[in-house]
Amino acid sequence: MRIQNIVRELNGERIDVIEYDDDPKILVERALKNINITKVLDDKESTDRPGYRVIVPDDQYTIAIGRNGQNVRLVAKLTGFRISIISETDYHKQLEQDMQLYMDKLKKLPVVVEKELLNLLYDNGLSSVKEIVSFDVEDLAKELEVDTEIAERLISESKLALEEIENEEQA
Repeated sequence: MRIQNIVRELNGERIDVIEYDDDPKILVERALKNINITKVLDDKESTDRPGYRVIVPDDQYTIAIGRNGQNVRLVAKLTGFRISIISETDYHKQLEQDMQLYMDKLKKLPVVVEKELLNLLYDNGLSSVKEIVSFDVEDLAKELEVDTEIAERLISESKLALEEIENEEQA
């Protein structure tokens, strides 16, 4: 049955056809194909089901959300994922706040991480030491496009920071 026949059956209702992909980020991008997407990131805070944060230009934010949140709900229903739409401005504000907290925690350690490396981590959606520690050296190097020596140092320093944080929480 052709799509035109289905449209006729639905009295001219518009239908979007989304090509399936095994990569969930690509699937989310395709489901929002009429929106200019800056970035799709894993949402580590989504606990009940996989979630993704979709970063969009400020002028595309209301379009991505849709009237009364209809677009984002349809994408979530279509993909089965929890979807959060975030404007670039809000994303960068959150990154700055998170980076400042992260830097404050790292400043307490005897080890120093350069600001360029912190920016690289945040640009790749890694905003906590727990996320960094969860990588093995090769995967982190590949994700950040750095050599394994830098990745190893980041993981090592993040482990120290995590231990410091856990010690503070226990005290």
